[in-house]
Amino acid sequence: MSVDHENNLKEPFLLKEQNQKKIDPNFSKNSSKIAKFFEKNYLYTGLIVGLCYGAYHFTLFLSVGQVLELRMLYLIQIVNLIYYVLYHSYFAVESKQKYGSFWSQSRSSYFLENGNLNRFVLFALVSKSIIQYLSQYVLYYILVTSVRSGISNSIIISIYGTSSILCAIAFYFVFNEKLGIRHIIGILAVTASIILIANGRYEIAGNALSKNAGVSEENKLTALIPISLAIINCCFFVVTALITRVIKVSKLSIFQYAADSQFLVSITFSLQALISHLFFESYTFYEFYLVFISSLFMVIAQIFFAGSAAYGQGGLVQAMLNIQSPFQMLLEMIFLKLYPAFMGVLGMIVCLFGALFIILTKK
Repeated sequence: MSVDHENNLKEPFLLKEQNQKKIDPNFSKNSSKIAKFFEKNYLYTGLIVGLCYGAYHFTLFLSVGQVLELRMLYLIQIVNLIYYVLYHSYFAVESKQKYGSFWSQSRSSYFLENGNLNRFVLFALVSKSIIQYLSQYVLYYILVTSVRSGISNSIIISIYGTSSILCAIAFYFVFNEKLGIRHIIGILAVTASIILIANGRYEIAGNALSKNAGVSEENKLTALIPISLAIINCCFFVVTALITRVIKVSKLSIFQYAADSQFLVSITFSLQALISHLFFESYTFYEFYLVFISSLFMVIAQIFFAGSAAYGQGGLVQAMLNIQSPFQMLLEMIFLKLYPAFMGVLGMIVCLFGALFIILTKK
């Protein structure tokens, strides 16, 4: 990363406005509104992200857990592809009305003022796409091994809370972000819930998904497998959070970043889904419906996460995302009648307390 990029990370819209003021006088006004919104409300938008990811993991766990086939993973990016097409179609029409052309190199986020391709932006987006692609496969195997180990997926997903600490450390070294004592206490409270929830395990006899998959006490997998996979995804999350923060010095808006950063992944998975449907095993409407709803939750979460991570404090935003695990556990209790042990419930309470503590002690 260049020195200029490091300096501009602290005042991202100075660079954006300098690049765009001559092109579009409304750019500065619109972008500043988005920046101010996320700077002021990043903890609350982070909470929305956590709830959406909780619903996303629950519906995906439900769909994959009933089939346990890799082809279910391919549908997960369908809403991302729809969002990409709708986003660029809308702004292409708007560009045609305002400037007389659907696209212009001078207004493109992928070209510099001198007309050269912005390799920095391309490298960041391609890197995020590769990480996101790998992360989706890791998530699939987390879901499958959770079922085959007889452990609730919400308990395994709670390990994602480790990313809040890893992200805070990474942002400290890369961006020199400081966290107050009260914020650190809040993060530790949320992270402590991981240990508590991890003790709220289910028995095979009470896990309908595991029983339907033919899992018994004799053939179930060790819990270390899904736990290890969850830790790998934690590392992926930290890297994508760093990329999200770095990319904000470019001309990419929050919404375009959410669309473009998922394009390569969404088109790849959608093609795999089409091939699977046409030449192998067709998807039923119920299978498509469940994964489509899950994908919708994921897109909403990604949009809010992009803004929250770019203009809020990375460690705190990651801590707010920990709400996804107790929320997913709550959905499992309501819809699947899977009830955790006392320690699991206690962990959920501690996680909620930690999230609220961070909000209420915000300076």
